[in-house]
Amino acid sequence: SLFRVAAVDKVKQALAALPPSYVTSAKKHYIIFEDDNLLFNAPYCFEVINLFKRKFKQASFLFENGIDYTLLSPERIDQLVKEGLSKFNVSIVSIDPNVAEKEYRSLDIGHYEKVIQSIAAHHVPCITYFICGFKEDSKESIAETLAFLHTQPTLVGISLFYAVPGIKNFERLSRFDAAAPFLCNGSSAYPWNASLSTETLITAFRLSRYCNLVKQGKKSALEITVLQQIRETKRLFTFMKTSHGAKIVPVEHCDDELVDLFFSRVSGLQKSKSFASDK
Repeated sequence: SLFRVAAVDKVKQALAALPPSYVTSAKKHYIIFEDDNLLFNAPYCFEVINLFKRKFKQASFLFENGIDYTLLSPERIDQLVKEGLSKFNVSIVSIDPNVAEKEYRSLDIGHYEKVIQSIAAHHVPCITYFICGFKEDSKESIAETLAFLHTQPTLVGISLFYAVPGIKNFERLSRFDAAAPFLCNGSSAYPWNASLSTETLITAFRLSRYCNLVKQGKKSALEITVLQQIRETKRLFTFMKTSHGAKIVPVEHCDDELVDLFFSRVSGLQKSKSFASDK
């Protein structure tokens, strides 16, 4: 398949057209690339990065849409860090082989783990994104993906599936005639594929935030307390503002089955890792 890019000369022209006052600013500039496939043409990618580095005295880079982990290697990670990549946004879609196959995504868990360990060795922040709500998804597949990412040295980024007219399974545009436009936002957590309910989707989102709070370095006393309650009860809690300050309350409308599956999978993975390290 053809991977199309903007001509290098056009990039040079766009940079040359920037106002001098903007370019000479002493502030640090962050260059954001939105195409997660940019490393399909690695020489081009690094040529463009160097164009920005020559233009701006202080420049860091971000791949905001997520880098396909299959395009990364320890050597390429070294190179990206040296060029000034300030955070790795990595995309894995799902760790369920059936879901990955149906979505035409390759799945190589061993390679993913090697990539994540290599990023961690550089002490560069990393977040791994997966998509929740595919037609082939189930509570089991989501629990597996969340639990797996929870045991990796990465934050967990969850993208709730949203329909875009014309994509696979949504070619019939009349399907959108009776749907409010806001339902096409990921934040709506609308069950477009009927594989997971809105309740399950929101619970998965909350579980991803629990994973990240566990990995967060500095925690407040309230955060430590809520984590302790979650660990002890295997149920989700959140904060509620009151006239007397924030208090910890159980999460309403929670999918307890998904929560049970998640903690069960985490426990199994942790025991497996402990067994492997003891051998």
